[in-house]
Amino acid sequence: MKPVSRLAIAAVLALGVVASPVVAQKKPAAAPVKGPNLSKEFRAAAQPVQKAMTAKDFAGARAVLGAAQAAATTPDDKYYAGLFAYQIAANLKDTPGSIAGAEAMLASGATPPEQAGQVNYLLGRETYFAKDYVKSLAYLNESIRLGNKPPELLIMAADISFKQKQYVPGLAYAEQGIAAQKASGQPVPQDWYERALGAAYNAKNGPELVKWGGMLVKAYPTASNWRSVLVLYRDSKQMDGQITLDLYRLMRASKSIAGERDYFDYAAIASERGLPGETKAVVDLAVSSDAKLATSKNLAELRSAAATKITADMASLPASERTAAASAAARPSMGTADAYMSYGQYAKAVPLYRSALTKTGADADTINTRLGIALALSGDKEGARAAFSAVKGPRAEIAGLWMIYLDVPATTA
Repeated sequence: MKPVSRLAIAAVLALGVVASPVVAQKKPAAAPVKGPNLSKEFRAAAQPVQKAMTAKDFAGARAVLGAAQAAATTPDDKYYAGLFAYQIAANLKDTPGSIAGAEAMLASGATPPEQAGQVNYLLGRETYFAKDYVKSLAYLNESIRLGNKPPELLIMAADISFKQKQYVPGLAYAEQGIAAQKASGQPVPQDWYERALGAAYNAKNGPELVKWGGMLVKAYPTASNWRSVLVLYRDSKQMDGQITLDLYRLMRASKSIAGERDYFDYAAIASERGLPGETKAVVDLAVSSDAKLATSKNLAELRSAAATKITADMASLPASERTAAASAAARPSMGTADAYMSYGQYAKAVPLYRSALTKTGADADTINTRLGIALALSGDKEGARAAFSAVKGPRAEIAGLWMIYLDVPATTA
């Protein structure tokens, strides 16, 4: 997964140094309506500081700041001394100085209530980039408590949580941040989804991985994103061959299958389950997608073995269908339906799957998964949705991934 991008966050989080929310709303020269309670000594000591800042001589302002800080006795004195310190340090790109100035503003007890959330956010941001994550998250949470929660703040809180391996609260922050970004009418950066998806993977949380994978591919429906989602899901857990087969079928449908490992594993599983038509089709797809795979001995062997079985296998299907119809057990109907689906004959497979559901020994979750796949690939999205929705247990997540496929626009490169 991509590392957290400071530039990506800074692009939307950066507050103008002189025109930050704090500075813009409470400049040193602009007194509140009731007038600040500034001591005579502080007013005198602050004048050289203001003069130097007005001239943009921030080094000079810092040289005389100490006198103003020493003269600060009232809460308002201390607030303005902190604000001066913050502005000077920010313009001099002195992060520790910026943090100290903003902390002095809060410590003064005179921070206007309407600005307290922004000052806490500013401190959360500064301490984040200083890599003091414990302090940063505390400031960000206080900003949230005070009602100041722009999308970027929430995403920063999510990122800190992920760094500390606190994945569940981090994903909650991320979801709130994305919702806030959408509410603002702004596009959600792809990186926000990717970081949350990576956190769900690191947490080994299948439902969250499916959820965030769906959010990613719905927002950015590319083959590479589908591949990220499905490979992460595949690598996050041990799955039996039947579920893995249905995962590879989704890779194929979403055009996200790639590389010899994917094609070989898919073809090998299909071959092991007696599906020669699907085995050959997968190898043919591999070669047509990547000419280098035409020289793969492993793939060639799978294709050759499958090709010798296809004619007899297809010829046996009508008899298998009659046997399935006469049997009270689900297995013959299920097996014949699987065979028809492997050849892309969905109109034949669907009624057999539905019949299997009514018979003894039916594995309803597997049958509904396969019924959903057959309906999805035949274009019946609503029928597929109903079938996938009925899947419970270990197969619920793969059914959930297929339901995402129903809702996602056509995959792009």
